[in-house]
Amino acid sequence: MPIGLPDGSDIRDCDLSAQKALGCQRSSVFLTPPRSCLEAPGPVEFQSMHKEIRGIGAGLPVWGIVPKIREVNRIIEGRIAGDATLQDRVIEFHPELTWQRLAGSSTMSSKRLAAGVLQRISLLEQISHGWLPSFPQKISGNPGIDDVLDAVVGISAAQSFVRRTRVLQRYPIGEPKRNSKGLRMEIWY
Repeated sequence: MPIGLPDGSDIRDCDLSAQKALGCQRSSVFLTPPRSCLEAPGPVEFQSMHKEIRGIGAGLPVWGIVPKIREVNRIIEGRIAGDATLQDRVIEFHPELTWQRLAGSSTMSSKRLAAGVLQRISLLEQISHGWLPSFPQKISGNPGIDDVLDAVVGISAAQSFVRRTRVLQRYPIGEPKRNSKGLRMEIWY
């Protein structure tokens, strides 16, 4: 879920960078809606507010995760004032960027197909250092386990975050922008 919601019509640089990095998979990264749109009571009002602020409506899948974005940001924004280090422990990551980093390539099979599931399981086995059980080498059909695999690969994104923090190379291109609540607008992978 996005952390560090944009103010007004701003578009987060990290969303644009993620879309660029994913190339033909760019549609898996939506532009994070402005914070004020999250208070819309329904999808029609959300789209109307989004269009008024940005000049264009949001993608249809965005409304489906608005309740979760709202929940995460209420927690983060509510606690950030009392705990300035919270965002150093709770991070936003994007699974497709993480898979791409682990594979060293953006040419993976769809995670909704058996071949893509097996590719991702193989990558997880390579980085797990024994914390994952042995996985089968063949899967029949098209299992719906993509969300589970994406959640597990978040461990690698968290490891990346911790390593970069430890060596003080978190922001090789400079500090990310912050929103009016003081939250960094960044995506880890």
